[in-house]
Amino acid sequence: MAGFCKGARIEANRRMNETLEAMARAIFKSWFVDLDPVRARAGGREPAGMDAETAALFPDSFEEEEGRMVPRGWEICALNDLVKLAYGKALKEVFTMTLTFSMFSLGDKIDSKKASASQLRPSLSPPLPPAPAP
Repeated sequence: MAGFCKGARIEANRRMNETLEAMARAIFKSWFVDLDPVRARAGGREPAGMDAETAALFPDSFEEEEGRMVPRGWEICALNDLVKLAYGKALKEVFTMTLTFSMFSLGDKIDSKKASASQLRPSLSPPLPPAPAP
């Protein structure tokens, strides 16, 4: 009987993980592919399902960069321009992440300083959907 309960819990956790992953993918797509928070703010609306503090992290307009419309203050660049990936190193017992960026645009420049992820706005390299009409 104990094996059945354990198997049922494992299956319930697997389904919960699938649900959480689907939710995370949907939020990521909305925020960083479809740019819903930027579009909402550019249209004078508050982004749906987002508190004011989080919404304030997104720009409220678009600008042209390399022939494409991107959220104001964001830049187009390759991921390897932003982070250094260290292969072949073992993870420490406690995993911590420190990101070092050189000249990452936030309006003001961060010049080879360590920054927490909350200070950064993402850079986009795939083609972006057209900006909303003014």
